[in-house]
Amino acid sequence: MILFNNGTGTTTATNQPGATTVAAFGDANGVHIDGRPTRSTGTASASLDRGELKASVSNMTDTRFGTIGSLGRTDSWLADTIFFTNNSGTAQTVRLNLGFDGRTTVGSGATIFNTALTLRLQCSFTGCFNNEQQSIAFAGGPNVGFDTITANFSPTRNTIFQTPDGDIPPGQSTRWLTTLNARDGADGWSDGMISTFLTIPTGATSLGFNIMLTNDCRGQATCDFGNSAALRIGALPGGVSFGSASGVLLSGLGTGAIPEPASWAMLIAGFGLVGAAARRQRRAAA
Repeated sequence: MILFNNGTGTTTATNQPGATTVAAFGDANGVHIDGRPTRSTGTASASLDRGELKASVSNMTDTRFGTIGSLGRTDSWLADTIFFTNNSGTAQTVRLNLGFDGRTTVGSGATIFNTALTLRLQCSFTGCFNNEQQSIAFAGGPNVGFDTITANFSPTRNTIFQTPDGDIPPGQSTRWLTTLNARDGADGWSDGMISTFLTIPTGATSLGFNIMLTNDCRGQATCDFGNSAALRIGALPGGVSFGSASGVLLSGLGTGAIPEPASWAMLIAGFGLVGAAARRQRRAAA
């Protein structure tokens, strides 16, 4: 965890044992036009054993000066490699879920925000493949290569999901399932999740991930993402298990899994339909 107070930029940091791929960053800077310091406070933390990232900033600015004044930023990030073992004799589907929950409160002064949550999945190294040269794929879609999705937060609108190919609406695509909860976009709340269903081949395969929570909050505002974000792996099918390079990923949750609603079977089937439609469109274009 890191802490800063009153724009000094001083930090304290601790990392959990074995979690060398956990990091958190914090900074603050703010000076009025008369040279007096403004006040910014913030915290950030990241935990592989719970799969959680947290970041918050609170700025207090005297708006008589008509400038943004306080500048606060806290970032946190996680990175690890997940090792799957599938001894069931056939490919299995596993859900990966990243939830977010935060709120931005805006004062009367000028404000600038750059608060976002980014998930990257990577399978571009030898260990990704089993003995049959099969690797983890999106259910009903392409193999995982180097795939990125970002949730961009705002106090005045709904969360926007973005991939390298452009913005995507909440719902189902060939790679991602994105959802927004009812309060998202209301009264400064950002609340929803990024999910994907992964096809795990038989044998031993692996998948790298990187998650970053960026909380750049400037002006008279409080950007509180102290409840974000939470990575979870769905209930594992019989014969499937996972470990991690860190040796501690999700170990603080007991099972490290989330319940498996019956409706997921319909969602997985939907991914197959979306993928089939995309393939038909590519053939038609050719």
